[in-house]
Amino acid sequence: MSELSITDDPIPISVADKLLRHIRIIQPIRDRVGVPISASQHSGYRPVAYELAQGRSGTSEHTFHGNGAVDWTCRKSHIATLFDELKKSEYRRVAFYPHMNFVHCDLKGTEKVSFIADTVTNKWKRDNGDS
Repeated sequence: MSELSITDDPIPISVADKLLRHIRIIQPIRDRVGVPISASQHSGYRPVAYELAQGRSGTSEHTFHGNGAVDWTCRKSHIATLFDELKKSEYRRVAFYPHMNFVHCDLKGTEKVSFIADTVTNKWKRDNGDS
């Protein structure tokens, strides 16, 4: 599971179990799209200490306090297709960063919603469906 952790720190068992859910979501999409899909810069699990060292709050979905988050990526020529597939998955929040070539996916909340990240601020804006 090292492809799903941003550091070399051991992954807690409770986090590993949650990461398996993310793998179960992405594998059928990998099969359908037919191109390699991986965690962007190993950005699945991020220990709180790592987040704090980056000047962040430590409360990111990537710290897996909840059900966790993974930033998925693939070849640039297929990233829009990946975004569309992820929007149809069980992920609740899907945010496309086209300028950085990855899609943030998490299971937070109850509503299914998708976003496009602003190329300057990286702030999420609701997806209007014409990605």
